[in-house]
Amino acid sequence: MAGLTTRAAPAERIVASLAAGIDLYLGADPDHDLGYVRQAVREGRLSEESIYASARRVLAMKAQLNLVAAPLGSAPTAEQQATFAHAAQAMADKSITVLRGAEQLPARLAPGASVLTVTVAKLNPFFGQKDLEVFDAELRQRGFAVEHLLNPKTAELQELAQQCDAVFVNVCVTPMSTMGTARIVLDSFGTWGWRALFTEHPHVFYTSFGSPYLLYELPHIPNLIVAYGDAVVSQRAAVKVWLGEMEAQGVLPVTLPRVRVRPFQENPTPA
Repeated sequence: MAGLTTRAAPAERIVASLAAGIDLYLGADPDHDLGYVRQAVREGRLSEESIYASARRVLAMKAQLNLVAAPLGSAPTAEQQATFAHAAQAMADKSITVLRGAEQLPARLAPGASVLTVTVAKLNPFFGQKDLEVFDAELRQRGFAVEHLLNPKTAELQELAQQCDAVFVNVCVTPMSTMGTARIVLDSFGTWGWRALFTEHPHVFYTSFGSPYLLYELPHIPNLIVAYGDAVVSQRAAVKVWLGEMEAQGVLPVTLPRVRVRPFQENPTPA
């Protein structure tokens, strides 16, 4: 963990962790860490008995789980997979939270309406992040004509948006994909237009697939629902909420920073 590495020197991390009672030290560097452990035993800071006890517990757990023959465990049955999928979808359905614009739900779209979906994201392949393809597929399954843009330039977005009946702006800011504060960061200032698209188009709907703090950076947008992640089940759940097929049941698990947007004044009164 990054937090641990900032609080202890390399020679002390594993020794202090073992002394605290852990059995398994993740991310070890055997060429160095084993020497630190041996030195701590010689100095009396760790006991051989505790080391062997930890090793026995780890080996016993591996044997109990049959990890030697099946490191990833036994393959789930078709029945188990169906049960897991149902549970995952049920949890995602219950998680969707409305942060603003409840009065704009559901999004009223005529049958066969043309819809533009916009993904705003800095996708990280290391975490397996992909574009929100399922969100689009769910809309198409309901008979809508879907156009899609990923991190579009403002001019491109504005032009295509005017040709569509509604626009879904889906912002992916996954906290685990960045070290530090989760922020909306893209590579070009030219992509800013999605933030104000609602001022030019009457039917723009915003979803945060990840961070619940999006309103802190976008306190002016008229509506926002949160799906807390970009999983397939979350994409399906968001579509169902927007289209009024189910009500949002989620409760925000954090306290949002208070941000007040003041109207522009041409002749402000001096302070």
